[in-house]
Amino acid sequence: KGLRSYSIDISVPKLDLAIEFDGYFHFIDDKTKEYHKQRQEELEEEGWKFLRYNIFQKFPTEKQVQEDIQKLLLIETIE
Repeated sequence: KGLRSYSIDISVPKLDLAIEFDGYFHFIDDKTKEYHKQRQEELEEEGWKFLRYNIFQKFPTEKQVQEDIQKLLLIETIE
């Protein structure tokens, strides 16, 4: 869709939805953290919406991910 090409853990292009699961590597140093922040910002500028989970959270159930997607899409619809 856009000008950039990135690898996303789970993407749903039809909904412009990206789901990321951040492991320890994402927090290894400031350069890595900044890269992932910048990547997300660039994709959001192209209209993508992000759900992001990380190692510091309880791993979400399938039901929780579905609920989070519904909430995210509802917020986008309202705005």
